[in-house]
Amino acid sequence: MYIFNRADGKQTEGIGAVAQCQIHAYTLSKMLNVDYTSTSFENLQHYQEHSTQEEFCKDVTKFFNFPKSQGFVDIDNPVYFERIDNKFLDFVKKNRDVKDLCVEIGNADLMKMADNNYQTWKPFAEELSSLVFFDEDKYYYDDDKLNIAVHITNFIEGRDNDRSLSREQFVQGNKKEQYYINLLQKFDKIFNQDNKTGSLEKEYHIFSRSQTPGDLTQFEEFTKLGLPIKFHIDEHPLTSLYHLIKSDVKVLSNSSFSYISSIYGEGVSIARTNFHHKIPDNVIYSEYDGSFDESLLSFEEN
Repeated sequence: MYIFNRADGKQTEGIGAVAQCQIHAYTLSKMLNVDYTSTSFENLQHYQEHSTQEEFCKDVTKFFNFPKSQGFVDIDNPVYFERIDNKFLDFVKKNRDVKDLCVEIGNADLMKMADNNYQTWKPFAEELSSLVFFDEDKYYYDDDKLNIAVHITNFIEGRDNDRSLSREQFVQGNKKEQYYINLLQKFDKIFNQDNKTGSLEKEYHIFSRSQTPGDLTQFEEFTKLGLPIKFHIDEHPLTSLYHLIKSDVKVLSNSSFSYISSIYGEGVSIARTNFHHKIPDNVIYSEYDGSFDESLLSFEEN
């Protein structure tokens, strides 16, 4: 038996929302001790600034490199379950040894299952993260420095569709901007006291999108902080995601894109106390004013 979740953004979902369901279809298969297969990404949002949708989806499929069955699996005619309920579990129990059977699981319960079992599936996420494909010629971090990444979710009028308050979208001058500024100032204070990072130099990286391509006016308050900040605005999402994954410290927005970077990631994640999903480890939760337990954040040179 194979379990899969169809990687279809349906013209409304971005990389994070679709990829997190693939990851947890895989973790579900591992928890149930059945096989997993994947489909190619299709119909994703946020491609417009970078390529055609078809090419964008091909690039995302190549980046994640999710496992595919080695033999023929009829994913076009699966047995479909929307819920991970007793009916689904009974079906799996009775049919787990049916070699070519393909079971598609819908999105509805995958993230609920992940949140309810977040302390058990980290090894499975690590298996998947090791499969990520990225052109190292495009890697720009200086690994001799402490790389601190900030992911800022920015609603782009005419290109995005999710205005839900839970996403805490960034707007110049609002509380979310002040949250990021407070965190950066706090990091600077922490990392420059008590030798918390040894002699490591610090470099800050801000990842986001602009309201108007090439216009960084919305981020000008960050330039006034006097910190070594590099802005990665409107770059290809896969380049941003890879560097978020590889950062030593990552500040998460309330988004699936940030969530992926954390569960795949190295280093420490800083997430709001109301973050929308459970993170297995290496996470520090912060309040809306940017305060957190500073004793948890410390680095030593290797």
